[in-house]
Amino acid sequence: MPTNLGHEAISALKVGHESVTAAYAGHQQIFPNTTTIQSANYHPNNNTMACSGGTRTFRVIGDIGATYDLTGSLTGSYTQTSGTVDYSVSSGNVCYTCDAPAATYLVTLTPTGSTILQGGGANTHDSFVRQAGPTTTNYTATASISATNTNYVTTTVNGSLRWAQGASWSVSWSYSGAGGVITHTTSSMSIGVSGSTRSGKYNGSGSSDSGTYTFTLGVTPISVVRFYLSFYSAGCTNVSQAASSYYYP
Repeated sequence: MPTNLGHEAISALKVGHESVTAAYAGHQQIFPNTTTIQSANYHPNNNTMACSGGTRTFRVIGDIGATYDLTGSLTGSYTQTSGTVDYSVSSGNVCYTCDAPAATYLVTLTPTGSTILQGGGANTHDSFVRQAGPTTTNYTATASISATNTNYVTTTVNGSLRWAQGASWSVSWSYSGAGGVITHTTSSMSIGVSGSTRSGKYNGSGSSDSGTYTFTLGVTPISVVRFYLSFYSAGCTNVSQAASSYYYP
């Protein structure tokens, strides 16, 4: 508890001619009658953090024995155990999280008991901002695909006509307006057919591309052949509008 002379807190304490800077009863500071927090902020700075996240140090500098509450990105009641005390504030990586918002990491220090802030005030605070994740971008591509049967081979299975081994098609495909974000496109069969082959250009990249290839059916008879374009976008991008054609015996 504070040291008083009568009803007033003593303003100075000396041993002989020397001033006493602090006096304790056990672990309790009894002089001066108040403890002071000199500063509380992010160290070495509160610059904007990249979307990859990381850890920042919130540093409190003040008198040993000062007491305070932290709220916001740090919470709890604390007693200053040394002249400088560091706390860690962490942020996760959102660089691969589409549309993740920016985040503000605010810490407010409020002195408690007989602790005061240097310069006065009820509390002090500091904050930093972690950048947002990437924004989703949508593109609508113009796509087309066509196929010409170049070898008509069929068989009958349980009374149903089906394409048979050796049937083949010449396929042409193209797309545009994909925004330059396509990492791979493919045009092929809609089902896996053992022994089937493709030759020629059947994948593309970039905002526009085209190609031709030959598809030859393998050993498994099938009733429907489907040729299609599918888009595989990079990161936070969506590309819509695939074109497909169906071919029956």
